[in-house]
Amino acid sequence: MTTPPGDDEHRIGRPGPSWTGTPDGDARGGSNEAAAAADAADRAVQPPPGPEGFEIAPFWRRLAGFVLDNIAVGIVSTVVAAIFGLSPAQSVIDYVVMLLFQVAYFWVFNSLGWSPGKRVLRMRIVTVEGGVPRAERGFARTVGSLLSTVALLVGYLWALRDAHNRTWHDKMAGTFVVIAPQDESEFDRKP
Repeated sequence: MTTPPGDDEHRIGRPGPSWTGTPDGDARGGSNEAAAAADAADRAVQPPPGPEGFEIAPFWRRLAGFVLDNIAVGIVSTVVAAIFGLSPAQSVIDYVVMLLFQVAYFWVFNSLGWSPGKRVLRMRIVTVEGGVPRAERGFARTVGSLLSTVALLVGYLWALRDAHNRTWHDKMAGTFVVIAPQDESEFDRKP
């Protein structure tokens, strides 16, 4: 079927760019309602605000902190196991005790807002207000990190696609990992 010349109604598209805006330069064109709808759509794709006054820690820095933290946990776990004569290879009880030790270790540091690996690389865990996560958020973050691990580390890799480099456990706990300021006392003043 051929389209008669001048019958634009049946064409699939126009070659080249076209202008659908208004003469005053508004690219959205149309009424104020259309502009308001377009503004709402723009806001919908914007990431939620991060903690004000802090720079979000980049993924690779977080990865390095993760590696350092797991080395520290391995060393401390080995020392604790040697002191108490535990060996995960010997019994389920020993394995559960070591797992609970590791959960407690991360819960404490997630609650404080830092860990040895994060401290070495000058990173902190903060709430959206910029404060210390405390025990409840620390626990949520610890449980979330277990889920991130069980999901074949997908929860950690999620930071690669998130606007604020947040992992699943950051989202669950409502936390962000940021570059720590030179003056650490700033964290003492936040709620």
